[in-house]
Amino acid sequence: MGLVRRDGELDAEELLEEIKVSGLVVLLKVLVIVALSLRNYGEFWK
Repeated sequence: MGLVRRDGELDAEELLEEIKVSGLVVLLKVLVIVALSLRNYGEFWK
């Protein structure tokens, strides 16, 4: 995954980057789900 360096220690900065990236991915997924739900909700009430 790129979290463990050759010496076997965990690189804190790399770990933070991974967390930030995965956090953004989760946020994007949530936004897409919410957007689709709102669109379907709007269709439902027409």
